[in-house]
Amino acid sequence: MSIRKLSRASRLACLAINSLLFFGSTLDIAFAAATDFSSYQYSCNDIDVAGAILKASCGRINSTYNTTGILIRGIYNNGVLQYTSSPTENSSYQSSCKNIYVIGAYLTATCLRANLTYNTTSIPIRGIYNDDGVLRYS
Repeated sequence: MSIRKLSRASRLACLAINSLLFFGSTLDIAFAAATDFSSYQYSCNDIDVAGAILKASCGRINSTYNTTGILIRGIYNNGVLQYTSSPTENSSYQSSCKNIYVIGAYLTATCLRANLTYNTTSIPIRGIYNDDGVLRYS
């Protein structure tokens, strides 16, 4: 069996394919967290929302609680609450929605539609967990 040396073009093609595979899998991992179901609601209480800030009192390992908050990312209003294509993008729903509240890991709001009527809509909040009393994205 002989090992043949690849031409320069073949080496570049292999490098390009490997780079796409590597970076593609890295992106999938980076964006996977934003689609994970949130778990903070199981160890936090007094959960509330102010605009795009999720606030809660979350349990610590030492059995105390910490008041914490995190920016809810990637949600906008299109007559219904929807996720943007970028999970790290700032949310904008709060500028055209009212009566915003959270129950567990679901965000609910009454949002303005294009026809200037309002619609009550809900969406699961993705990827937030309690890290020893601090809300974080997974």
